[in-house]
Amino acid sequence: MGALINLARETYGDRIPENCIAELSAHFPQIKAVIAQAPQDVQDRLEQLAARSGFDLFTLQALRAVYIASLRAVGAFSRLGYVGNITFLRQRGEIHFLPTLREDMTQFWQHYCLGELTIRDIAGNHFDCLEGDGANAIATLLSEAWA
Repeated sequence: MGALINLARETYGDRIPENCIAELSAHFPQIKAVIAQAPQDVQDRLEQLAARSGFDLFTLQALRAVYIASLRAVGAFSRLGYVGNITFLRQRGEIHFLPTLREDMTQFWQHYCLGELTIRDIAGNHFDCLEGDGANAIATLLSEAWA
C-alpha cells in the first residue's frame, strides 16, 4: 500500500484526486483485488471495520474525522519559517498508511527551521513514541535540549 501511495504522490503531487488510488491500483494486482471487493461507501467500510476491529462505529467515525482534519491542516499549512533553533524528535518506526512520514517530516523541519536544526531519532512511530519507556526517554532528551 505504501508503494501505491507513493505512486499517487509522484503522479499527482500535492493534490491527490479522489478515486486515483483505485485507478493506480492496476499497477498492484493484489491491492486492486482488495479494492474491488471493498465497500465503496465510507459508512459501509467503517461498519465492516467495526465488526472486525474491536472498535465501535462511533469511535471509528471520530478517528476518521480527526485523521481527515489532520491531513487537511497539514495540507493548508503555509507559514513562514521559524527563526530560532529547533530540536526535532524524529520517529524511527514506520507507519504503513503514511509510508514517507519520516522523510516528509525531516524535509519539512529542514525547510521551516531558520536556525539550527538538531535531529534526535527516537524509538517508536508517530503514534506510539510517547508510550511506556519511550516517554521517559523523550523527557530526558527534552531536558537535555532545554538545559
